[in-house]
Amino acid sequence: MWWIDPSQSGQKFSVVVSKKVSIRAVKRNLVKRRFRAAFRGVVTMLPPGSLLVLTAKKEALTAPPSLIQAELKRVLAA
Repeated sequence: MWWIDPSQSGQKFSVVVSKKVSIRAVKRNLVKRRFRAAFRGVVTMLPPGSLLVLTAKKEALTAPPSLIQAELKRVLAA
């Protein structure tokens, strides 16, 4: 359960990586780190008070960080 205080103006970001992506926690954590690094480059595109939750697919294991950041930019620009 999440409680988001509406008075906070900062952006929030979360990545969900299920065991369907990889049974190994090390690989799931790698995907989370890549998404967090990509998010740092696009955080200014989100309006204040935004909450973004992403669910990673299996392809994220082999995707280069530049592709992840490009996809985040594409999604946020829409």
